[in-house]
Amino acid sequence: MHPITTALPATLCYLDGEYTALRDAKISVLDRGFIFGDGIYEVVPVYGGQPFCFEEHMARLARSPSCRLSTRFRSPNGARS
Repeated sequence: MHPITTALPATLCYLDGEYTALRDAKISVLDRGFIFGDGIYEVVPVYGGQPFCFEEHMARLARSPSCRLSTRFRSPNGARS
């Protein structure tokens, strides 16, 4: 394993509909978002291990004019939005 990979924190990330360890996350160089810089940014704060206003954040994300979601997001506790 590359040294930088082992230095990454053991946090989760959401990639392609799955939660995975950050150190295991990989994006293809042919990914459209990688090539063209497509992306959507939304922050969901977490207090006491619980996402704050998760449904409201996901609803706002879905209303974004530039958002064309082909997958549905799932909160870490399994709830879908």
